[in-house]
Amino acid sequence: MNIKSYFIIGIIFTITLSQFLALDTTDTHVYEKDSYVCRDFSRDLILNAYHYRLYLDYIYIPEKNHMITGLYDPKSKLITLIEPQNNNILGYIKPDNPKYVRIPVWKNTQYYANIGRVM
Repeated sequence: MNIKSYFIIGIIFTITLSQFLALDTTDTHVYEKDSYVCRDFSRDLILNAYHYRLYLDYIYIPEKNHMITGLYDPKSKLITLIEPQNNNILGYIKPDNPKYVRIPVWKNTQYYANIGRVM
């Protein structure tokens, strides 16, 4: 098999971001001021997504002093923004958007597994 075949098989047998968010239970955790806050929700969503080979990053919003997550697609060069407290997709941004700070968690090559998984 060549690399293209592995890539196609990988896409067929992978879960999309929307499917993962429908299954994930991070949004059922209880917000507790000073104990379990937005960065904790983000961490848990990132770790849960990893089990499905979805590679999420922290996304910090300085204006709101708030942490969310994002799925970076290196092919489209877009980040899908996800609010981990309710598992909603908020929209899409370019990585150089000055209102958001992407904090990468994984090796650059791992993000190629995210291609085509936003639906």
